[in-house]
Order: sequence, then C-alpha cells, then structure tokens
Amino acid sequence: MFEEMIQKIRDSVRATILDCLHDFISKDSNYSLALSKKEVMELIGCKDDSTFELSFKPYLKSAEISYGKSSVKWSRDLVIEWFSNPRNLQLQRKRK
Repeated sequence: MFEEMIQKIRDSVRATILDCLHDFISKDSNYSLALSKKEVMELIGCKDDSTFELSFKPYLKSAEISYGKSSVKWSRDLVIEWFSNPRNLQLQRKRK
C-alpha cells in the first residue's frame, strides 16, 4: 500500500512536470533550428545560468552543434525530444 502511494505521487509529480514543460515546448515554432544558450534556457523555462550548467547542459551534449571555433548552439528538435522523454526527466532529478 505504501509503495502504491509513492508510485501515485511519482506519477503525479511527473505529470505536473510534463505539463509545465509542454507549455514551453509548445512555443518551439518561435525558435530557430539552432538555439543559443539563452534561447535553450527560455525554451525549457530555466531562469538561472548555474542551474542550466549543472542540471541540464551535461544531458544536452547530444544536441550540441559546433558553431565557429568556440561557440556552441543546440539543435531545437533534439532539445525538445530530450525533454519530451519522461525517462530523461527522471535521470535529471536523480542527479541532484
């Protein structure tokens, strides 16, 4: 019974997170295909640079695009794909 309650809470939290992310991700047509750090943060609703660097950037390596000699941009579609997968949200939460 206790395990069922914990699972219901997890499902509820996951659903809430996905609903919040959906609000940001539904605005994807407003962004270019290659996103700057500021645009990625705006798209996912992250307001703090340090939170982005610690909690999200390591997981978005697969979406990085080399841009110039030292600049990095992120693929909009790959960022959205990563955040749309509930498993990835769970990985991100475990890291904290």
